[in-house]
Amino acid sequence: MLTNNFPSTEPFYNRDFSYQLVHLTYRLANSIPKAYILRLKDDYELALQIANRGDVALLDQWLPADQPRTVAAVKDHFCLRYDHLLHQATDGPMFLADQAAKEEIRKSWLHFTRKGAIELIALCVMSNHVHVILRHPDPSGLTSFDWLLGRHKQYTATQINRLQAAKGRQVWAARGFDRDIRPGKFWTVLWYLINNPLQAKMTDNPLHWRGTWVKTGLVEGTRDLHTHGLIIPGH
Repeated sequence: MLTNNFPSTEPFYNRDFSYQLVHLTYRLANSIPKAYILRLKDDYELALQIANRGDVALLDQWLPADQPRTVAAVKDHFCLRYDHLLHQATDGPMFLADQAAKEEIRKSWLHFTRKGAIELIALCVMSNHVHVILRHPDPSGLTSFDWLLGRHKQYTATQINRLQAAKGRQVWAARGFDRDIRPGKFWTVLWYLINNPLQAKMTDNPLHWRGTWVKTGLVEGTRDLHTHGLIIPGH
């Protein structure tokens, strides 16, 4: 059961970052009503158990007809449901819409990149949540998830609250979720990240939206992060 290893209400595992490409999403505190998160968590755990047992017909209640009945498909589907809840939110905190807040988040991730803790591939800061594609830069390296997100959230919470004169305000939800990017799926995930503000009707041109940064050379027209090339395993 996920609940044995995951004490918060968020419905996904979090584990350390290796050379495996990961899509990470984390959100503002109170951005989704707790009842919705608990329902999503319960549905996810049940669907995952059913998929692991191979009772594929029982997955029809969650998965669209055109999706395969696999554990990976279950995880992808529920990650999308989670993101959909964040896009639907209308009365929760939205203070990441401030460009200065977006900049603090970008600065923090670039700091960890310069320190060699992670390699940042792409970043999209929405009004109430953040999408990141990252990995460890060393094929044999490992960075603690708890250490990295703890330091990142502590720094950005302090800076954002200072900028917005909101000392002591709770900024981040306790956990996020992360998904390995499977071979052959990198571009699908990257374009999903880039198109997030378009799907949320926040821009007509996601390639020039000021909340998104993408590593140099990946997509024409996006803001540059680095001048290095990118080797993507499995592509």
